[in-house]
This record gives sequence, C-alpha cells and structure tokens, in this order.
Amino acid sequence: YDTAYFGGVLRPVTEAQLSIASSAVLYGLSVYTVLPACVTPAGLAAFRVSDHFKRLVQSCRIIGIDTFESAWDEKKFARAISDVLLANSVHEDVFVRATVHVDALVPGTRSRGLPVNVSIFVYEAACIVPQEGARLGITSWRRVPDMSIPSRAKVNGAYVNSVLAKQEALDGGYDDCVF
Repeated sequence: YDTAYFGGVLRPVTEAQLSIASSAVLYGLSVYTVLPACVTPAGLAAFRVSDHFKRLVQSCRIIGIDTFESAWDEKKFARAISDVLLANSVHEDVFVRATVHVDALVPGTRSRGLPVNVSIFVYEAACIVPQEGARLGITSWRRVPDMSIPSRAKVNGAYVNSVLAKQEALDGGYDDCVF
C-alpha cells in the first residue's frame, strides 16, 4: 500500500516524512492507535473507529499533546481513514495505523502548545507470531512502569522497551516473549 494521509492530504508513503529535528523523532513524542479494517459481505469496514479515535484523544491528553483535539474530531478522523482505504484500493483485511506526531523543531522536552501532524497508513494484517505452537520465552527486561511512561497511552517512544524484549526472545530462538 503506497498512499498515506500526512500533512492534511493524501500522498505517497515515501513522501510522508518528519524532520530529524522534530519532537516525534528526537523524543519519541507521538501517540498512535491501530485498528483493523476487514472485508465483510457489505464491503470494507474499519473496526470501532469511534473507540479508536477516543483512544487517540486520551493518549494525547495523558501525554499533554493539547493541539490535536482542537483540530480533529471523530468525523474528520473517520473520513481520513476512509480516504486512505479507498486511495489504496484495499480488498483484503488490513491494519490502519493513525499517529499524532508532535512536529515542533527542537522545542526541548515539553508537549503542550506544539504543532502536530497526523499520519494514517495501511499495512497487511499479517500474524506476528505463529497461530499454533508459538514458542514464548520469559524476557529479562521489565515492562516500563506506568508511573514512568503511562502504559494507558500508546506512546511511540515507549515501545523501545518492547523491541528490546522481543529481540531478546528472537535471539534466543523464540517467537515472542512474556514480560
């Protein structure tokens, strides 16, 4: 799938880019949600768009990203998802990832009053572990405590923790890990 929503318009995924000096890149200051879009007898249907929009808003609130909610409502969110699905001529089950990126350049470590950029793209709904006989290992890494980075918010920067644990499992011959 080669078309994404970024910067308020549909564009090629390869042209949807953030600056290396943005808060999203420097500090991992982005929040996201992922939802399935499934083929049904009535056509393609995105799953619980309203709930996913609320989750995105809640993640922004928890992190202190206060400029998203005034610029986006559920209707705009649903329309952007629909536009991306149509632009990519989706005819199979996919995942839709919507991310709010803090797009200020070198603002320091803060989150309020900063510009945001929203990206939405689709990707194949492939299983990430075998559906039968998955081999799981217990990781030596510990999950980031909620009082350090709130696990109630889907914060991009927090996922380094999961990458470390999963890579340890893969290196040990497992399919995935348990914290």
